[in-house]
Amino acid sequence: MSQYVKPMPLGSGAKHSVVLDAIAQIDGYLASRHKNVAEAYPSARRIRTGAAHQETALDALVDARDLKEEIQARNALLRQQRAGSLRPLSFYRNRPTDGSLVLSDGKGRLFVFMNLLPRGARRGRVVTLDGLIDIRTGTEVRGSFRTGILLPLELGAWQRDKFLRSGMLQMMRLIKSEDGFYIAATFKFEAPAVDTPNFLGVHRGVDPLIAWTVTDHQGKPLASGRADGHKLLSLQKREEAHQKASQRKGQHYYSRTRSATAQEETHKAANLLADIARQFNARVVFEDVSGLMRVKGGPHQPWRRRVLQRAQYAALEKRVAYRVRMLGHTSIQGGQPYLTVSSFSARNLCPGCAGKLAPPETSVGVLVCRDCGDRFWREETAAAITAAKGVHLMTVVRGRKKGDHLAVEDKFKEWFETNRGHRSGSRLGYDVPGLNCSRITGTKPGCGNFGSKQSHGEKSEGASSPRDDQKSLAEYRIRKTSESARRE
Repeated sequence: MSQYVKPMPLGSGAKHSVVLDAIAQIDGYLASRHKNVAEAYPSARRIRTGAAHQETALDALVDARDLKEEIQARNALLRQQRAGSLRPLSFYRNRPTDGSLVLSDGKGRLFVFMNLLPRGARRGRVVTLDGLIDIRTGTEVRGSFRTGILLPLELGAWQRDKFLRSGMLQMMRLIKSEDGFYIAATFKFEAPAVDTPNFLGVHRGVDPLIAWTVTDHQGKPLASGRADGHKLLSLQKREEAHQKASQRKGQHYYSRTRSATAQEETHKAANLLADIARQFNARVVFEDVSGLMRVKGGPHQPWRRRVLQRAQYAALEKRVAYRVRMLGHTSIQGGQPYLTVSSFSARNLCPGCAGKLAPPETSVGVLVCRDCGDRFWREETAAAITAAKGVHLMTVVRGRKKGDHLAVEDKFKEWFETNRGHRSGSRLGYDVPGLNCSRITGTKPGCGNFGSKQSHGEKSEGASSPRDDQKSLAEYRIRKTSESARRE
């Protein structure tokens, strides 16, 4: 690799970064092949295309004998007409001789210095850095250099406070876009560990995308809500229909729209969960859905496998993980800052009295307790039970030797029934928003739930629409909390 980059008109630090980036790309490709993942061979478009290449592609299109050859030739011709873009240039060293720095002057202005050129470059100009402060170390930089460039840097107040003042600069990457140049920087944070006495149970779905419930250390719900997933669901249905139609015609289907939308929606949901975890000092608890994909012989196995392999299920855990680490949540299970529990078998338990829940005949997405008669949204109930399973894991199961059988009174159902007196003191259904919703009972107006009856297939006047739910998710806030939560 050094022999390839040696004649490039770049500085030593930039050449070193080109070698590291190429090695990382090759390693990633080999690792994917080792895991039997269908990965395409690394390639890049030509930055400049010549007339000879276009003539060759055009001749191949004219000489095509069947549909497959015609499609391949047409794609080759389109690739020739669409020239590639420059690759980003990385700087892994933070020093003026062969790396890059972010500097500040006495007026608070920011600059970036990059050592781009090799020694003796005819385009080199003397750059003096006297009087500038390195934001990484806080020391003044002095000296003159002919192989670097000094450029002004623009960023907002949020980025300045979040990254420059709180993190340590690690590396930078110079990116060329159609409307200018950009710097993408990586920062290292050291967040102090925080105490997480409460638990945030998360139910992952399709519509709603997530439903959440915060409980205390005994399973008492404090607040709940949901994030609408109608936009992602409708897009996925439309893209899957297009994919089936293309496959029937024998065409190759390729689209990034579904993946891009899933990334956007899961990032919003992850920001929402991180904000709730920070507000309530709650440990995030996810329901383990991996077992549903391995069920064999079930009548809905193809549907489960198709739905659970969608991008939002696995991506949500990863995006929540690094966000709560920045809040100070330490690793607690398998090196992850969140818990994963199997709560599928306990979904029919009432969050208040631990009775058995059953769906009524007249409402969709609603569960009714046979003992106490309270009504609950199905998704928020699953999130409440998931949070309670996390409490049980940390207070009862954790610390026991592997293989030890739990006593009868220590099993989850019995433990949950034992603590129902503590939970019943909250008047569940009236003080806790979203669990016993007035849109179902009509008893008390306002419930603070992110969801609406429209998302459950019911008609309601005055209920929030999916667009309102999406607006609430974008603002990253919780509409209401219970009286008991506010007192605490």
